[in-house]
Amino acid sequence: MAHAAPLSPHAAPLHGEASMSLPARGILVVDDHELVRLGLRALLLAETGSVPVYEARCLADALHLYALHAASHPLVLLDLDLPDSQGLDTLVRFRRAFPSSPVIVLSGKDSHALMHGALALGAQAFLPKTGHLGEVLRYCLLYTSDAADDMQCVD
Repeated sequence: MAHAAPLSPHAAPLHGEASMSLPARGILVVDDHELVRLGLRALLLAETGSVPVYEARCLADALHLYALHAASHPLVLLDLDLPDSQGLDTLVRFRRAFPSSPVIVLSGKDSHALMHGALALGAQAFLPKTGHLGEVLRYCLLYTSDAADDMQCVD
């Protein structure tokens, strides 16, 4: 089901307007739960101090925001169960639109079948929300660090 509503206020960057260019190595957090988005934002900003964190509450908002700033290729933390997309179809639709974007799946479902499906569809990692926050931070730092400049995503 497509979501055609305008961007929510939470899809905008922390500072500035949505039309502002994303600095390279930013992070886009896509989750329908505001508490999850705000918690990840707080954790990432506390640990990095400088990595820009952007938010979207649904797939349509995420696709729109990413399209506005595709040149900067931010890391995407993607929940699979959103108001306008469910399950692996969420990842399929995002990867179809942006095949070389680095995507880490965050899921409320800790399923081996779901994890293998997400990785087979091109996710860099599958992290259950019940897991350790340090793992989320480790992957975010990996993809936002200067060392990531030498990495290339393969479609």
